[in-house]
Amino acid sequence: MKKILLMLSGIFMIFCFLYIHTDAREKFIHEESVNTRLGSSLEFMVYEHEGQTYTNDDATFIVKLAEKHNVSVVTNNGSTENKVNQFIALNNKELLERYNIDSNFNFDKYAVLSSNEQIATVGEINTFDNTIELTKRSFYNELNTRLDGWYFVFGENREQFYNEFQNHFPNQIEIIETYEEDLDHEVATERNPNYEKMIKFGLILSCSSLVILLLVFSNETKDISIKKMNGYSNFRIVKDSLLVTSIMMVILDVVVVAVMTVIYIPKLSDIHIPMFQNIIIAVACKYIVIAIVYCIALLYIKSIGISILLKKKGISKFILNVNTIMRVVFVFLLTISLFDSLPGFVNTIKVATQYNEFNEECSDYTHSTEIQGFLNQEGNERIYEFAKDVQKNEQYIGIYLGNYDNSLNLSYAWVDVNYNYLKKYKIYDMNNQQVVDLDESKKYLLIPEEYVNDPMLYKKRVERLKDFLEFEEIIIKDDQKLFTFNINYDEDKLGYIQQTPILVSDDFTWGDLYFKKNSDPNYENAQKMLYEYGIENEFVYSLAKEEGSFVLNLQLSTLIYEATMILLYISLLVLLIIQYLFLMFEVNRKEYIVKKMHGYSFISRYVDLILLLICSYVVNFILLIILNYQINTFVILLIILFIDILFTSIVVYRLESKSIAIVLKGN
Repeated sequence: MKKILLMLSGIFMIFCFLYIHTDAREKFIHEESVNTRLGSSLEFMVYEHEGQTYTNDDATFIVKLAEKHNVSVVTNNGSTENKVNQFIALNNKELLERYNIDSNFNFDKYAVLSSNEQIATVGEINTFDNTIELTKRSFYNELNTRLDGWYFVFGENREQFYNEFQNHFPNQIEIIETYEEDLDHEVATERNPNYEKMIKFGLILSCSSLVILLLVFSNETKDISIKKMNGYSNFRIVKDSLLVTSIMMVILDVVVVAVMTVIYIPKLSDIHIPMFQNIIIAVACKYIVIAIVYCIALLYIKSIGISILLKKKGISKFILNVNTIMRVVFVFLLTISLFDSLPGFVNTIKVATQYNEFNEECSDYTHSTEIQGFLNQEGNERIYEFAKDVQKNEQYIGIYLGNYDNSLNLSYAWVDVNYNYLKKYKIYDMNNQQVVDLDESKKYLLIPEEYVNDPMLYKKRVERLKDFLEFEEIIIKDDQKLFTFNINYDEDKLGYIQQTPILVSDDFTWGDLYFKKNSDPNYENAQKMLYEYGIENEFVYSLAKEEGSFVLNLQLSTLIYEATMILLYISLLVLLIIQYLFLMFEVNRKEYIVKKMHGYSFISRYVDLILLLICSYVVNFILLIILNYQINTFVILLIILFIDILFTSIVVYRLESKSIAIVLKGN
């Protein structure tokens, strides 16, 4: 039993490290990121007038103004040189102070996590682990080509900075919007779930520790009674029984933290200090809980007299009562955990089985998303021309999922695609002819036949589009699927959508663009086109299959946690059942065997055990009704009850056969 306690302690330590590491990693990204830095920020948007050019003198003014008011200033203009999934951009002042980069910093170079032949680098920056790929950009890089964009100002004197900034450029820029935002709550909310899991796991550890210790002391009643008669104090009895286990627990925790550190943190630095401080706090809380459990065990030893210890029967009845309460608790936790986890299990299994096909579909495309929404008229025209011209040489396909219609139990209200999409993914009309070779100067809405036959559906899903769009209607066959490149959408098949209106046009200037690429991860084709149109700063890239892989890994990690928790509940429930049956036979062995020898049926012999088992599940039924759980939860509880009865019957038959031999021997 003490080994089980050690095992649970080790598992808790592993999960504790993983949760705190994940939390610290996210916090690192939040606190260092330009867009989600902790604390209040002042944000405003600068609109660039046509014909205006800006030099490094303008950037120097902004940097000096920031130093004057001791604030951090950040812009969010994009750059196609950031070929990474996540990147962090810092202003020059922070780069110099926080990362000790040489003061003769070349503002045309970058400081990156790992070497990249396409980017001139000045050094490496420590991050939490080698799974974070970051690019550090200087403030000057942001302003070499443009001044417009969103500005984020952090610091107590942000209002003073804003006023001087506005006065310095009175004729060149327009301040479109300004407001204050507190990001503390948002960041804390995103990280809370990990701590909730730790608390949940800690409660399981404390409850199971109490049950295990009671069982340990139940098995050591003779030793405890002898020690009491020889004048041993209650504290010494508990110490002698648990000292070795406690020392082993501490050693195991140290080993677990050391091994996990080697695995997850290849290079230690001062940025990991807060993480280890949190681990120490979590471990301290764990040992406080264990100390409380030990104190309960001490009170238990103190309250039990020597005569009761020698008889042992009174102790067994006490532990039976505790066991019954714990059994109700763990059955309830197992039921709601299965109810909450089963949809995730089913979805993850589905994603895993269909992922290879989804990955193959995405492998030839690079995903690009427009990130700027504040271009001047000339910039918007450049993007519009780019969309039209690139359509002609079939360099990309585009798809945009419209708003979800919550008023109907249906999928997205509509889907936008360009003409190239229809050349790759075939759609057929009512005459079974492929919808292709359309007049690309017009817009078309492809409507499933179901919509024509259902006036209410047609009104809600088609007519409302006519309020702001002009298009020709084409009726298509029902149940045709479109590939969305979006692993989160799985209507019968991963990444596919069906039975939704499809808007086809050649001015696809928003949504998700998927560029064909020559090799992985070569972005030169897309870059060249964007540079030609002068819109290279408006898009960020990622590999479509990497996005799917990220979602799959995220689901698998959640699945592993949920599966671990369910296995723990099942293991502890099995332990409680076995403990309960052993104690029942210890207290009532002779009664059970006598009844068996006199021909009593199985139900007649164990009617008290069966009634207690049913009562424990009735309590859970009542709890589920009070908490207003869905009907599926009651089905899960009935299945657990059936398995419990089956397992209990098997254990009882085994114990009964052994007890007959024990009773016949007179023991």
